[in-house]
Amino acid sequence: MHTKQATLTRQIKSCRNAPAEIINRLNQVTKHQSIWEQRNTFSLPQLHGRIRCRWNSHLLVLPYFHIIESDEENTTVHLLLFKHRKILTLKKIFGNWKVHRIAAEEFVSQVVPKRHLRTGHLYKTASRSKMKSVERSLSIKNKQLPALTNVNADILINSINIHPHLKALRILADQYVAELDLKINQQKAI
Repeated sequence: MHTKQATLTRQIKSCRNAPAEIINRLNQVTKHQSIWEQRNTFSLPQLHGRIRCRWNSHLLVLPYFHIIESDEENTTVHLLLFKHRKILTLKKIFGNWKVHRIAAEEFVSQVVPKRHLRTGHLYKTASRSKMKSVERSLSIKNKQLPALTNVNADILINSINIHPHLKALRILADQYVAELDLKINQQKAI
């Protein structure tokens, strides 16, 4: 068993197609004794007034709480601009990332997918097909991954898919935050 664990740890650490923090968090999961322990490994709840929303944890390249939505046609990333109490939504349109919308934090329930507002699904185990997708995305073979929650499996898959775009997302988000800071500073000067 110890050899299997060491082999899996090496395979996980050798993955280059995912952000380093995601790989480190996945490595933590291999040490968990139960699926319940995973609940705050990849995402954390944030309170927005009376509404609780679960956001993916920060990444070094993208230091914002975020939610990634993707399907065959669209990819959307919601970023929580904590300092400004706003949600910035970026959307990939014809291969380019654009600011899609900005909303006040209190409108979180109208902006992010409803599944991020509920907690009942946090402990559901990922299906076999979802686990195969994670293994394929990470290039890990032989069903060696530990059981993951469905939420964490989705976060892993989406993080791997978005990984090549993280720098572009960061640039857009930082530009938008700089514009907000400038407006605030100009208002203070008046």
